[in-house]
Amino acid sequence: LKKLEGAQNALCFSWGMAAINTLLFTILRTGDRVILAKDLYSGTTNLCLKYKTKFHLDVEMIDLRDLEKINYRSHTNMIFLESPSNPRIWLADIEALCRQAHARGALVALDNTFSTPLLQNPLALGADFVVYSTTKIIAGHGSRGGGAILFNNDRWLDELREQRTILGSIQKPLDA
Repeated sequence: LKKLEGAQNALCFSWGMAAINTLLFTILRTGDRVILAKDLYSGTTNLCLKYKTKFHLDVEMIDLRDLEKINYRSHTNMIFLESPSNPRIWLADIEALCRQAHARGALVALDNTFSTPLLQNPLALGADFVVYSTTKIIAGHGSRGGGAILFNNDRWLDELREQRTILGSIQKPLDA
C-alpha cells in the first residue's frame, strides 16, 4: 500500500472503520471543528455525529464541490471527504481543497476506498491522510477484512500506532 500510494507511513487495521476511528480520535481534540463532505460514507458521518456531543466537536457537513461554501473557523482542525464520493460519485477538487485547508491550518483526510491507489493518489494532491477499507475493492470486496491509514508526516506515527494497539484494531495476520 505504501508503494502504491507513494506514502512514507502505512498502518493496517482490522477494518476500515477501525482505521477511521483511530484517525479521528487521535487527531481531533475536545472543541475541534471537523468538516465532513456532505456525501461521505455513512459510517464516518454517523461516528462523528454520535460522538460530537461527548467530545464537544463542532461537526458540519458541507458540499465540498464548491470551495466557496467552506466556512473555516479558528478551531477547524480537519476536513474529511471522499472524492469520488459514495454513493453519489461527487467530485471535489482535492488539490485546491488541500491548499485552501492548509492555508487555514486544517488537515485533510480522504477516504480513497472507492478509487483505490491505482486511480488516485490523494497524498500527491496534498492530503495529509488517506484511509482505506481494504475489505472492499483492494481485497476483493469481502474476502478479507482490513483497513489502512497512509500518511507522510512522522509526527503522527507513534500516536496512531499506539492508539491502534489500545483499541485492539490491529489487522489479523491471515487477513494481511
